[in-house]
Amino acid sequence: MTEERKEDLIREWDNSDKMEDEEYRDWYEGLTGEEKALVDKWDRQYMRGTLNLCKDILQHEETAHE
Repeated sequence: MTEERKEDLIREWDNSDKMEDEEYRDWYEGLTGEEKALVDKWDRQYMRGTLNLCKDILQHEETAHE
């Protein structure tokens, strides 16, 4: 996969939260296996980052109320 294609994918993935579920599925299904693997990796990293952010917020709130 070229760097240009990766850049296109990251832009599309970054805007995917604005897509309807069906539109996202259609976009995702049109990807190659390699592209899907990359998008899946970004999704996992995003979810991990969001989870860690939530944990940090909760920890901060717990210590602030002690």
